[in-house]
Formats: sequence, structure tokens, C-alpha cells
Amino acid sequence: MAITTEDGIVAGMRQPVAFMKATFTGEAAGQIADLGGLAGIPSARVLAAPGMAGATVTNASAIGGMIPWTDPSSGNAYLAKLAASVGANIIGFLLYDLLWYQSGIAETTTTA
Repeated sequence: MAITTEDGIVAGMRQPVAFMKATFTGEAAGQIADLGGLAGIPSARVLAAPGMAGATVTNASAIGGMIPWTDPSSGNAYLAKLAASVGANIIGFLLYDLLWYQSGIAETTTTA
């Protein structure tokens, strides 16, 4: 549902959700690192092993370590505001939405 009025904006807003992750990953300096698997708030992400077919991530997914999200009954919810603070040795912040993932792929896989 598209937002067409100010009431629509208010209807889609939620209470703030806090997140905090440990920033040490053991990676070399200057490399992109996914902090989803590290301790913090929310907890470390726990993905299943769906294999080559993959898995769609929905609200009903039982994936631990994700920021809880539920669309309101009036329609979709949209990100209205985001505030982030990073450590002295971190120069960027990337927020992404995990929609689908797969596991079990290897360099020797020759099938579709």
C-alpha cells in the first residue's frame, strides 16, 4: 500500500528498535564484514541450511538474530528514520534486507 497521507505515515511507524553489535570480526582492516553472525542485540544470526534450492526470508521465518519486524494490518511499514554510531576504526555502515539465501554451493557444483 502506498503512503498517500500523513495519517498513513503515522499508521506505519513503530517504536524505536535498538541494535548493537560487537565490531571485531578478525578480518583485515578496510574489509567489508557482516556483523550478523556476531553477538549483540539482536543475538547472532542463525540461518538454516536450505541447500541449493534456497529459502525465502519472511516474517514467519524462524531465523534467530534478526531485528523483529511485522507490517501493520493497515499495509506495509517503511523505514522512516535510522541513526547509527560506529567505532573509531569503522568508516561505514550498511543496512540491508535479507530476502533470500542458499547454502551448500561449492566450486565443484555442476548442476543447475
